[in-house]
Amino acid sequence: MTTRPQPFSLRALPAALALLLLVSACAPRLRTSAWVVRSDLDSPAEVASVCSEAKQAGVDALLVQVRGRADALYQSDIAPRAENLAAAPVDFDPLAQLLTDCAPLPLHAWLNVFYLWGGATPPENPKHPGHPNQPWILSDNTGRPVSSYSQREKRLGWIEGSYADPASPEYRSLFVAVVRASSKSRSAPVIAIKMSPMLLSLR
Repeated sequence: MTTRPQPFSLRALPAALALLLLVSACAPRLRTSAWVVRSDLDSPAEVASVCSEAKQAGVDALLVQVRGRADALYQSDIAPRAENLAAAPVDFDPLAQLLTDCAPLPLHAWLNVFYLWGGATPPENPKHPGHPNQPWILSDNTGRPVSSYSQREKRLGWIEGSYADPASPEYRSLFVAVVRASSKSRSAPVIAIKMSPMLLSLR
């Protein structure tokens, strides 16, 4: 026996549309964020451009890389100043300008936790956490520090650069001190943490 399909009743259309609108109204609003990498924060003009473009795009928040290579793209007494700020004014604080120019957009500070250095040559500053002489540099299973790898060895091992040993108590203490100092120097508390990378909410 063949069952014939029942014709669609137009009387059901208003109820179906009402149900669709109700479901749509109950759905959470889509929120958008934009990643801002350290290379976009080299100068006051670049920071101003980032904030202007973010507002024009209508994003809801910014995720800003303020610690890319165990350094600081903000004023810090613990972390070394990022080397990509060498040509910028001495008192230039990318994060401070972002908080001012991008207001009222919420900002979240993005801190790389274990990635220390990615250049072919070591950091110029011997006190930089990524300098080969630091005791927390990650070593391979033969005891060889990854900072001594050639560029070819890094490519073959899918290694981007030098890393801190997660088991190092010295490095963990240093990173905790960096986070505490950076959060205390800003107006908003730390409300979001992600281990790699780490995120700090700044507004």
